[in-house]
Amino acid sequence: MSGSATNIVNVIESVTVAAAPSTLQSTAALVSLGGTTAAVNSLSLLTQASDLALIKSGAGNSTELQNNVYAFYGQGAALPLYVLELGTGGTAATLQTWINANLQTVYAFTTPAAWDTVVTIPAPATPTLGTVSGGTLSGATYYVKITYVNGIGETLPSTEASEAVPANSLLVVDSPTAQAGATGYNVYVSTTTGTETKQTPTPIAIGTNWTLPTTGLVTGGPLPTTNTTGSEFAGVLSAFSSPSSRVYFFLLSTVNTYSQYAGIKAANVSVPSPTAASTEAPHVAEMYQFVSNAPSAVSPMRQQDFRFAYGVTAWPLLNNQTTLTELLTANVNVILTGAEGGISNTILRNGTMMDGNDASVWWEALLAVEQQVVTNGVAWGVINPNLPITLTAIPFVTYATANPGDYSKGIYNGLALTCTPMRGFREITFNLTVQL
Repeated sequence: MSGSATNIVNVIESVTVAAAPSTLQSTAALVSLGGTTAAVNSLSLLTQASDLALIKSGAGNSTELQNNVYAFYGQGAALPLYVLELGTGGTAATLQTWINANLQTVYAFTTPAAWDTVVTIPAPATPTLGTVSGGTLSGATYYVKITYVNGIGETLPSTEASEAVPANSLLVVDSPTAQAGATGYNVYVSTTTGTETKQTPTPIAIGTNWTLPTTGLVTGGPLPTTNTTGSEFAGVLSAFSSPSSRVYFFLLSTVNTYSQYAGIKAANVSVPSPTAASTEAPHVAEMYQFVSNAPSAVSPMRQQDFRFAYGVTAWPLLNNQTTLTELLTANVNVILTGAEGGISNTILRNGTMMDGNDASVWWEALLAVEQQVVTNGVAWGVINPNLPITLTAIPFVTYATANPGDYSKGIYNGLALTCTPMRGFREITFNLTVQL
């Protein structure tokens, strides 16, 4: 603020969108399933593509790892790249366990293509019904169906069972047997066949029976018509969707399997061109761009969309427009040509996570805070929109050196917005507190 100005207002805006301003954002890892000779649950650091030869086993997903390493280092300047060895029996659940035990160690993972499957949980068997004395309800015949649920969705319903329950008694539905991937079950009941509605506000734990409340049936939601339980992998990805989560996954999918990741913040999904070679890895190109960000005053942050990608084949537009529109609308990433803009390079399109946010959205939080302050200030008659509005920022390195305690907590308080108020003062400075 200039020496002639008077600072009478100190406005603090706060937004929380992980991650912290540290080297975490440049930390990427490939997941190995027995593809290296490294110990299980260990990280191996690569600094160039040829380093993989020192640990490559020739087994497991070794070939996939090699393709991914070459794809990563084919994108530009050499960056550190880790390989996380989970062993030949490694699963998405194994990866989740490792991440939870090693928080803020790796920011971005490229996962095995073999995990991109849709293996849904089957419907439960016909439920076993019974009665128990209690309540004052009239006698009735109840028709029942049940479903399994997991962290993603719900199965199709079981076949129908019925039970004649006498007056002053309550219907009891036995828990279905344990099923891999299922975390609970829902109960659907009616007094007429084929019209069951949901009676459980929240799923019942497997192993716990459900008893009809003494108040009787409620009119709940309808029976599901599709199985939305998805794969174990999709369930793991959805576990990292909180605003404070600092883990992202870059995966190769297909036009038949991508939909299971819809809306998941932590998932960056790429579908390769139908003419691409099997060795290509567009999802790795996406990850490289994600971890290579280093914005500065002379090199501002660019959105992930439209960045150049190398060693990948663009989707041919002929006969693929419908599919491309479907994929792009669903926040899936594809490789296209930049020919329309006079560019010979292949480019990343969408550059988004499956929740629709740009993959560089955490950097954009800074701009969001600035814009919100300006918008509010103008709307409230505080800021004059016709005079200069200046945002200043202390470089991360300078700020972190001066405030080491903030660095470890992921706090950056180096933003300030200087503008001219509508009346009374020449300038006013808004100090912007941003926790990323």
